[in-house]
Amino acid sequence: MRANRDVVRVGVETAFAILGWTAIVLGLRGLLAPASTTLSLLGSPSLLGGVVGAALFLAVSTGARVLAFPLSGLVPGLPPSTALSLDGAILVAGALSVGAPLVAAGLAVILAVDTIVRSIVGARARSSEGIVERLSPLGIARRALYTGGVAGGLLVGCAAAFGSHLRNADERLGVVAAFGLSFLGAHALLHLLHARLLGQPFRPALRRVVVALLAEATLLPLGAVIVHIWDEHRPAAFVLLGVTYLFVNFGFYRIARITAALRGRVRELATLSRTAQAMAAELEVPRIVSALLRETHRALPAASTIELRLSTAHSVDGFPQVERHALERGRQRVRSTAVPRCEWDEVERLQIDEHLDAAPGATQSRLVAPLRRYGESVGVLVVESRHDAPFGRNEARLIEAVAGQATSALENARLHALANFDGLTGLYCRRYFDSRLVEEIERARRFETGFCVLLLDIDNFKKLNDSRGHLAGDRGLREVARLAQLQLRNVDLAARYGGEELVFILPRTPLTDAHVVAERIRDAVSSYVFADIGHVSVSIGVAAFCDTGNDSGVLASNVLGRADLALYRAKSLGKDRVEVDLGPIELTPSLAPVLRRRRS
Repeated sequence: MRANRDVVRVGVETAFAILGWTAIVLGLRGLLAPASTTLSLLGSPSLLGGVVGAALFLAVSTGARVLAFPLSGLVPGLPPSTALSLDGAILVAGALSVGAPLVAAGLAVILAVDTIVRSIVGARARSSEGIVERLSPLGIARRALYTGGVAGGLLVGCAAAFGSHLRNADERLGVVAAFGLSFLGAHALLHLLHARLLGQPFRPALRRVVVALLAEATLLPLGAVIVHIWDEHRPAAFVLLGVTYLFVNFGFYRIARITAALRGRVRELATLSRTAQAMAAELEVPRIVSALLRETHRALPAASTIELRLSTAHSVDGFPQVERHALERGRQRVRSTAVPRCEWDEVERLQIDEHLDAAPGATQSRLVAPLRRYGESVGVLVVESRHDAPFGRNEARLIEAVAGQATSALENARLHALANFDGLTGLYCRRYFDSRLVEEIERARRFETGFCVLLLDIDNFKKLNDSRGHLAGDRGLREVARLAQLQLRNVDLAARYGGEELVFILPRTPLTDAHVVAERIRDAVSSYVFADIGHVSVSIGVAAFCDTGNDSGVLASNVLGRADLALYRAKSLGKDRVEVDLGPIELTPSLAPVLRRRRS
């Protein structure tokens, strides 16, 4: 399918190039042999004067093309690569004044050379900035012939269509608008068609074409003035007007570039500020990633897909892996499963790939920004677009800065995880548990609610380490933590208390429900077959918070101490069981199942 689309695009470009250059050659032939063809109507009475006049018109047109300014500086919302050269009125006036064939031939050559020079210079500049542009010399030549042939051929064709109306000087002023709109409109339609063949979305391409057409059409009255004052024997008036026109163009050029740069910098600073605030407010990796993708999508509306690949600590077959998080068309999708690394993960600096696929709707450009920490790659931010060359220096600088912010935010999340999570089990560490226990006590006292604490210990863990090895013991402890966490709610807290002991906080949970949860954990562990270990049992002590009016620290040690006593009793009664501390708890009928379990 892609090959067929490439063939169609190349065929259309070649066909239009041949038609355009054929029309130019026929026009020049009619100019040199006036009696042989109706195209003689397009010629100038004096061939030498026509050549000199065409050179003057083309000089002004070339100056206007050199001073092409970014439309994004005057019309917000357009891509930075959208540039406009206000030379349409000059070309129309030149065709009506000195003859379309001469102006069209010169225009075709100028546009072809301009396309070749811009392609070579642009490719070298992008290569020095790490931008990879896949464009062959044959493709450059074909594009040059197409660009020059289409513009020149349309100019000759429109002049031939108007025919005898161009012979009478009195009628020329009346047909300037019609002739100009015909030429500009046909050129805009072909530009839109070519954009679609390149795979660009229809609406953005149509918007660019319409804006450029309106801007060029507003200067057609100037073309009428030039036609009126043109005299091949006294071109001083035109030269003065042309110089003034270029000075005005230069003013537009400077204003547009400065405005576009200021808008880009303001947008960049606003994006960096929003991104920094969004990521600084989070300490969990999924939330940081979500904020990063969301803000990047806002900053780059031309992006079709934004993907963040983060390195993980896991590996398969010796290859490091990454987790993929993507945002496509405003919808976030997270691929939490690890996938093998690709060549992007080896990128050490910003890279932009352009002209990737000519198929409509396919990815045209890709921007890759590495996330590096202490000289090592921790991930890569990949931005893809279906537009042709939507990423300029401003976008590249912005993404590079965002990638740096993301690296810092992810590093803060990593340090937070190291400070609050146990590296072996993935549960919270003892220090975090102690602070949360105090908070839970304060919350229970304020709202007059209760909570329960479960203290778990793996039975015969020392014997397991001695017989199976410490690595097997670590795997067993990690599996026990995972099984226990599966039995808890999202609001419950699980932590590693020390050694092979795990502790759990169950907010707003009565003692009977806590006893059920503990039994569920014990049963899940005892029925699970551990690899290289077999069966493992656990003992659990359960205690409920009871407000005695003491200090929070005393209460914390009180509830933990009672859970520890219950755990000690479970160990002494044969292990693989749950014991509940009923010390200060008022005995009620709801505790009957607990009492029966305790007496059994």
